[in-house]
Amino acid sequence: MMALASTIETSSHPDRKRPRLLRRAIDRTLISALTAKVQDAARARGWIDRNGRAAPNMHARRLATDDPGYVSFLADVLALREVAALRADAGLEAALMRASGHRLKPLAADICRITFPGEAHGTAAHQDAWYCRTPGLWIAWLPLVNCPRRLGALQVAERETDLLPHDEGGLTDDGPVTWNSVPCAAGDVLLFTGLTPHKSLPNRSVCRPRLSIDLRFGLCPR
Repeated sequence: MMALASTIETSSHPDRKRPRLLRRAIDRTLISALTAKVQDAARARGWIDRNGRAAPNMHARRLATDDPGYVSFLADVLALREVAALRADAGLEAALMRASGHRLKPLAADICRITFPGEAHGTAAHQDAWYCRTPGLWIAWLPLVNCPRRLGALQVAERETDLLPHDEGGLTDDGPVTWNSVPCAAGDVLLFTGLTPHKSLPNRSVCRPRLSIDLRFGLCPR
């Protein structure tokens, strides 16, 4: 499998269809503060213990997007000032402009994900553009904890594609896609377009949940 780092464009004229992985791009103090508050929100719902380990009843559980507990968790997290600070981060804004060639604005379509250990499979392959039909869609995916393969690292295609057929489970056929696993550390940022197929590996850790946040951006109106 090709390492993603070898495919990332670093020149002044990047290939705008490829994902871009930025190491240590976000201030660790900000990420640490956000992680602590996300863990507090999860702990308040009985999902993790005081040491950040998944509660026994959450082992192998996947929260549905319409689960009332998850809906309230997401609302609490996305209202945090640390999330607002991430959306407005000058370094992230500049990286998005370099990657996309455009000035992008934050969208009200962000997601904070918590993935518990023991799941049978990771997040299914999909393209965010199937669900979020915003012109010039870009995603900034940020792990809030170190995310090696064992914890459910993201896998992305080498470059964006046309919009592919989906059903309720994601891509109907991801056979033609070449996948690249992207182990990341807290503070890293993975940038990719809304047309880039991606999925995740399952969380195979013993007790640690994977925490991450997806920030979505689109073209500014002229």
